[in-house]
Formats: sequence, structure tokens, C-alpha cells
Amino acid sequence: FDMFYKLLRKSVNLFHRPRALFLISADRKYEWNGLELLIKKGVFHPGLFYSTKFLLQVIRKENLTGKTFLELGAGSGLLSFYAASAGAVVTASDISTTAIDGLKINLRHLKVMGHKLQLHILQSDLFDSIPEQQFDYMVINPPYYPKKAGNEAEMAWFCGENFEYFSKLFKVLGKYMQLNSKVLMSLSEDCNLDKIMQIASMNQLKLNLFRKKRIGGELNIVFQVVKN
Repeated sequence: FDMFYKLLRKSVNLFHRPRALFLISADRKYEWNGLELLIKKGVFHPGLFYSTKFLLQVIRKENLTGKTFLELGAGSGLLSFYAASAGAVVTASDISTTAIDGLKINLRHLKVMGHKLQLHILQSDLFDSIPEQQFDYMVINPPYYPKKAGNEAEMAWFCGENFEYFSKLFKVLGKYMQLNSKVLMSLSEDCNLDKIMQIASMNQLKLNLFRKKRIGGELNIVFQVVKN
């Protein structure tokens, strides 16, 4: 089975990813369950890649009413807009100016369409510009390929040659967690899970398996980050 899944993943990578990268080279419309979004050029598209929709499946099982909810690296904002529509008080952050512009456009559009959303948009490099506070929920769909990002769009894919993204994330993450916080992170068998877990452990954090699902030959995994 391992060989079968490797071949399937190779096939998906060969045909799907080049097409997906071509499609995100222009602004696109995307609709999910009544949420109509404009996905700006270069922003990680939830309809073309599996991880966002899998994380969405996971958080839909949670009761978010009245909960404080942070999405780090919100990108398209699909998770944030869903959480707000489900009654959460949401902070959607991203380092990308393009992503922030898209989030603001979509928030205005959704409000005009009658959606009642408590959602605050904040441009931030991880927690740099987020006032210290404790969130009930935090969701993270991180970049995990070990390479230095050459531009804003590549920040959605590459975490730095030495996994600098995770070092910076885990160094501060615990300060934003309370006793019952649920921190969910989407990763894949294609990333270096051992290295990421090692960095978490160095910062007194641990990644516990929460959900997993094989999609298009790739094992997508949602971990819950907890304090050691």
C-alpha cells in the first residue's frame, strides 16, 4: 500500500499542483456553503489544495458559539469566515499584504450580503502584532517546506531553510494558550514531522494526533498542540 500511495501522490503532484499554481496566478471567485469569497492572486486557494478543507471539516465538529478564535496565516480566510458565521469572535491574521487586502474585501462583501460576523483582521508576522491574550481556539495551516521564501506568495509554502517559521511560532504560542485552549495545526506526511515535533518539544509543547485523512494519496494530519 505504501508504494501505491507514493505513486498516487507522485501522479497528483505531477498533474494537479502545476494546474493549481497556474490557477492562483490570477484573482478567482470561490464559494463554500453560502460564503462567497474573492481569492486574490498568489493567495493559498482553499478549493485547489486539500489542507484547508480538511481543517474546515475538523472545526465544523466544534461548538464555536461565543468562543474566541484565532487563525494564524488566514490566507483566503475561509476558516475564519466559517468560524465567525458559527458564532465565534474571530481574529484573522496574515503576514501577506495581498491576503489582508482580500480578507477586508471579503468581510465587507459578506456583511453586505447579510452575514453577521464578529471578525477582526490584523496584519502580523505570526504573533508579532497580536496583543498577548488567550484564545479558546487557534488554527494554523502552516508552510512546512524547508526553503527560504523568495516572495510574499511563497510564504504560504516555505518555512525557512532551518524551519525558522516553527521556531518563531512555538517560542511564543504557549503565551496565547489557556488551560482549555484547543490549538489545531494541519500538516502532512510530506513534511518533516520529526523536525517540527522536535522544535515544539524544545519549547515545552507537544503535537498530539487529532484527525487524519488520506486525500489524493497524501495523508493529511491535524494535530492538537498542547503544553508539555
